[in-house]
Amino acid sequence: MLVARRLNLLEAIGIQLAMNTISNTVNIADFSTEGAIKQILKLLTIFEIGLLISNAGTGKPGNFLEFEEIRTKYTLQLNAISHLSLVHFFGRKMAKRRKEEFL
Repeated sequence: MLVARRLNLLEAIGIQLAMNTISNTVNIADFSTEGAIKQILKLLTIFEIGLLISNAGTGKPGNFLEFEEIRTKYTLQLNAISHLSLVHFFGRKMAKRRKEEFL
């Protein structure tokens, strides 16, 4: 499953993957919002994920105190909280599956 904000980029990557016989689906989400993470995790509950590449983020160099608080919260959600949520969710599923393999 490919997830990002920009549909055109997702579709281009999806085509490249399909040319290499890698099936995929595309979903649009903005990981700077908590609601998007919840939506994607709900969609992915049915999938057995063996590899997670969490690569969303942005850089905003500059004087911290000159940034509006809301913009800083947006960046924190995108650069940290979204990754934490994804890794926590899929890490638990992967660990459980691994334990079950060895029973």
